[in-house]
Amino acid sequence: PGLRVARRLVLEPLGAAVGAELLALRASDPSLALDPDAAELAVRLRGLPGAIGLAGRALTRGASLETLCARVKERLSLRRDGLVVMLEVVRELSPEWASVALRQLAVIEGPFGTATAAAVLDLSAWPEAPFSTGVLAELCDSGLVEEAVGDHGSDQMRYRVPTHVRVWILASRPSLDLELSALRRAMHVAQLGADPAIGAIERRVDGYGPADLEEEVPDLLLALTGAVERGQQRAASSLLSALVAVLHDRMPVSTAMSAASAVLGMPDASPAHLALAHRAAAEICAVAGMSTEAIRHRERALVFSVRCGDRRSEALLRAASSAIGNIQHGLRIAEAMGDPHLSGRVRLRLAEALLAEGQLEQAHEHLGVAVERLGAASDRAGEARARRLLGRVMIELHDAQGGLTQLTMALATLRALREVEAAADGCVELAALLLDLGRPEDARTLLDQALGDVRAAGDAIREATVASALGELELWTGVLDGALQHLDDAERVQRRLTEAAARGRGESDGDALALTLVRLAAVHLELGRARDARPILEEALQLATGHGTTLVDAKLGLAALELYEGSHDDATARLLGLLPAARRSAGSRLGRVMTLLGRRSVREGEPDSALERLQTAVQELSGRSEGWASLARVELARVLDANGAQTQAEEVLQRAIEDLRSAGFAPALGHALCARARLRRLADRTEEAAADLDEARAIAKACGVRVRSPLQRAIDAAT
Repeated sequence: PGLRVARRLVLEPLGAAVGAELLALRASDPSLALDPDAAELAVRLRGLPGAIGLAGRALTRGASLETLCARVKERLSLRRDGLVVMLEVVRELSPEWASVALRQLAVIEGPFGTATAAAVLDLSAWPEAPFSTGVLAELCDSGLVEEAVGDHGSDQMRYRVPTHVRVWILASRPSLDLELSALRRAMHVAQLGADPAIGAIERRVDGYGPADLEEEVPDLLLALTGAVERGQQRAASSLLSALVAVLHDRMPVSTAMSAASAVLGMPDASPAHLALAHRAAAEICAVAGMSTEAIRHRERALVFSVRCGDRRSEALLRAASSAIGNIQHGLRIAEAMGDPHLSGRVRLRLAEALLAEGQLEQAHEHLGVAVERLGAASDRAGEARARRLLGRVMIELHDAQGGLTQLTMALATLRALREVEAAADGCVELAALLLDLGRPEDARTLLDQALGDVRAAGDAIREATVASALGELELWTGVLDGALQHLDDAERVQRRLTEAAARGRGESDGDALALTLVRLAAVHLELGRARDARPILEEALQLATGHGTTLVDAKLGLAALELYEGSHDDATARLLGLLPAARRSAGSRLGRVMTLLGRRSVREGEPDSALERLQTAVQELSGRSEGWASLARVELARVLDANGAQTQAEEVLQRAIEDLRSAGFAPALGHALCARARLRRLADRTEEAAADLDEARAIAKACGVRVRSPLQRAIDAAT
């Protein structure tokens, strides 16, 4: 690009040895500032063509060796990244108005003529810029726009923005204001009947977040009203779809419903128009909580999609079903169409349905393909969503490091897309994993950054979610006053939102409030305030009814409280009733249920049952939740001691203490130290036992626990 003449050379792929030597040589160049691990990368990849390209600083800055290996194996993504580097160079060599013009023209999907270009271009801020024909000539000279003479049987000169250039622009979006102005002009062109601009609205609106499009709602409504009045069916249904994209938290449902009714009521509507309009109406009803109406509209949309032969819409509508068989039918349609992007979207939906049924291995397989295909199609938001889900599945399959990599990559993508809400959710998710892996400081860094982002965006819902996650982190690390502060703040916001939703004024956040209450009760129990914890947990249980994992968490909290209060029969009945749900749910819940059941068996003097349950708990929790795994080991050591295996018990305790000390989980460390002190005291190792108890007392004092707290009870028992 940018050259009038070019010479093409055919190069053979480099062998492993030569590739490693060349990459090592380039890595040693101080101007590149590369890590020497780049040489090892080439060896690992066995001379893969493209490994040499990774020596470019733009592709390797801040990346680990493992991340680079993963990226190079995704060849399509590597090709895309290489094109980005080339396009960045071309942009730097072009005048500023040319870059702006290119972003404005990229709103048009497919070939376009000079009239459409003139309607879209707005370079009034650059007096030196030529007229539209001159702009097109400049961009063609740079290779950023292509000439397409005679498209659609016309002799008129037509142009197109190449796919890889449009992908680059959609991914970077360096100037949102300019692109939104281009979208507004495209809406104007759409009303004049220019199909390319309508296609742009249909496809590009998904690339913006709700906050980006909030200010466009009046213009979208105005354009939609005009399209309905003029009987322009495709423009009306496309603009309705655009409105649906900004519906969540940004626009009254009644406004959207009125718009949908107007579009559906247009006379002589075609099946294609009705299919798109019913799809939009289904989304609106789903947001409004009108599930029956949403299903009805979705079924009507499916009927009209089949009638007009719109296989793409049929596949997407089948994917929206809750039935796995229907989604699989949609996947077969997508595969038969040979559309990798559509296949990736449907596979992602199929993986979600499989996960709901507990079919982890099948979900893992589909998610791997979905990540690859969505990435190749440059659907970065879809790719990030698939990676987030893949990360959770990998954790469930005991591949915590693989899950951490996927969640980290997803979060980086969401931040690059400026998706504040999704990025905040990703931060909370990734922080929970880091906390489970015993890395609370890394988790705190993520959550602090997320808290700043959502506060700047004025997102009260997610600010409360992040504060609640910080409260759980402080609970594990023993900063109980800080945990109370964060959780009180979260509860206040979430309760206000829940009460407003009960009055029909906003979205309900009852599940989030229930989770915050569970965490708040855990802090009160750790402080020795069992009387305060019980009513909090009972309210959480009431709020969480019907919500899978949060309901399990609330019942786990009540069972732990009942064990603390000595109500062993009640706790046992509750825990045994939880087993089926715990086996289906994600995370460490099954291990936590088995830990509490094992604790109950220890208290009741049932060593065989306790041993079996606690060994299962350790197996389930290892690699998933180091804090809970260590607590299970503490209980397991008690059983081993009771069975006369004191040496093995002390080894198990030593492992737990080392892990908890490394993670900085102070209250849990105090319990482990008390268990070891008791073991050492019984073995007449009084000085060592006294040292453990002194450390446990120091932890209790730092945490500010009361006399009746679980940790203080453990200290008293060990003494």
